[in-house]
Amino acid sequence: MSNFENLVRHYAEIKFGKENEPAISEWVEYWRETAGRNIELVEILSTQTEVAFAGKTVLDIGCGTGGLASVVTEEGGSYIGLDYYPAVLEMAQAFIRDLPHSPPAQLLRGSGTSLPLRDESVDLVTAFDVIEHLVGGESWQLAFLREIRRVLRPDGILLLTTPNRLHPFEPHTALYGPHYLPVPLADRYIRWRNPSFLQEYKTYGEVHLLTPWKMKELLEKAGLTLIPDFPGGKPLENYAFPKRLCLRLLSALGLGWAAPACFWVSACRRENWEQARRRKPRPWKHSKQAPPAPQLSPRSQFEQRARHYAELKFGRENEAAIAKWVGYWTETLARNFELVEAFCSRIRIDFRGKRVLDIGCGTGGLSQIVTAEGGFYIGSDFFPAILEMAHAVIHGLPQPERASLIRASGTGLPLADGSVDIVVAFDVIEHLVGGEDWQLRFLQEIRRVLRQNGLLLLTTPNRLYPFEGHTFLYGPQYLPVWLADRYIRWKNPSFLQEYKTYGDVHLLGPWKLARLLRRAGLRVVHDFPWGMDWRDYALRKRLPLRLLGAAGLAWAADSAFWFPACRAEDWNQVRTLRRKDWLPCRHPSRRYRP
Repeated sequence: MSNFENLVRHYAEIKFGKENEPAISEWVEYWRETAGRNIELVEILSTQTEVAFAGKTVLDIGCGTGGLASVVTEEGGSYIGLDYYPAVLEMAQAFIRDLPHSPPAQLLRGSGTSLPLRDESVDLVTAFDVIEHLVGGESWQLAFLREIRRVLRPDGILLLTTPNRLHPFEPHTALYGPHYLPVPLADRYIRWRNPSFLQEYKTYGEVHLLTPWKMKELLEKAGLTLIPDFPGGKPLENYAFPKRLCLRLLSALGLGWAAPACFWVSACRRENWEQARRRKPRPWKHSKQAPPAPQLSPRSQFEQRARHYAELKFGRENEAAIAKWVGYWTETLARNFELVEAFCSRIRIDFRGKRVLDIGCGTGGLSQIVTAEGGFYIGSDFFPAILEMAHAVIHGLPQPERASLIRASGTGLPLADGSVDIVVAFDVIEHLVGGEDWQLRFLQEIRRVLRQNGLLLLTTPNRLYPFEGHTFLYGPQYLPVWLADRYIRWKNPSFLQEYKTYGDVHLLGPWKLARLLRRAGLRVVHDFPWGMDWRDYALRKRLPLRLLGAAGLAWAADSAFWFPACRAEDWNQVRTLRRKDWLPCRHPSRRYRP
């Protein structure tokens, strides 16, 4: 037995008594697993945001066993572990001493609300499952985050996890629902179902869980900018089917949108304090920072061309339709910037020296991003009128020679095999008229032109989401085509001026899209929901939420769009792939051992 396990067992015997062997074994196993779990959290976060330890000073608050020391020092960083309890710090010292290379690490005793460090002395802070244990509740949690901001350097990063209060399963007690009860009643419930919890805590009132939006509010008050945040832990679908009653209750309460997983994982960046104080409170759905709208020099020429084609399409007298058409294409420019920003916040994308193919390029707005970063842009669309509008945008670029346009179908690209580094296909796959067969051919054609390990960035509306973005109606995608056409003709007849029938739109669910990508030889690197959230309509539109909850589908319809990022790989490898879990997978280049 290692020094670490001997020390852990010693403290367990003091705490529970030598005769209580089950409690001692559970205590030893808990601390052994904690080290591996923290390393796994860092691996997951490294797939979501830029996490590099080389040359950085890393502060691990609530360091526990100090398992992160091996990761940080192995990559050339300086590790500082902090905990309030001397016994825990002794265990961390023993754990670090047992590591093969015995990395140099500094261990400090201190409180999270009063860190024994100078201002702006740390590059990266980790706080895994700490904030909910601050005894003073919300005021202490805010003081904790402000103290972290004080020691972080400008543009320093905080990696934080905390249990999700809206998730039915409470991980500290290993019970369902004690966090929804008053503290006296919760203590009685815990004493009945899991009395060992009250050997560790005096009362359940010492645990202060946070909802995702309360967490975001505290981060903003503390002057920390949220980069990405995502659910982690046991997903809702893992118990939705055996626990249908729980899912129905959450759906009826309008909570299905906020309880997808046990834990909420956040990466935050320090920002200017005065900016944070001046920021006005905003609704949740506007909390993500959208990138600035592109400033294009030929904007007037572009709008003139868009207006010209709208007049040909709708007639000069139909001013309302013309204005809507021009507004749509103008907004598309900014929206494509936002889509690329959403991808870049989760995976590492470098356009420098790369050939980027934009299928269904529309206005060609991405050409400004690609050429500005030193890449080569190829825009492809089937309609000559749209290509002329894109040409008006490209003509005004600082480096127009780096951009080109081609007219082509997505299933027959006039490009050589393996000639493209990155393919972008935003909201294209659902418009292929042949349905699933053509969608597979489209993905196989993308696979053909992509280089080995080339990247595909793809977006498509989520078929399970009740609101249908093409028609601006609820539910036409669930109806037979003839009935959907009648419904659309009644509620939004302008849609049928653009499309002959709703049968021209072929939406996909997340798992159907994943299956097509695998068959085409494309491996999903990362996928995530995006767009309008349940929160925007759950309280007003209870019926669709209840129906999805009763069917066990709430976990797959939490957002309007689904974003997979995929890499081209060997066809035979794809055929042997297993279906992946919904959680982010470990970064393939990182192999850490505690």
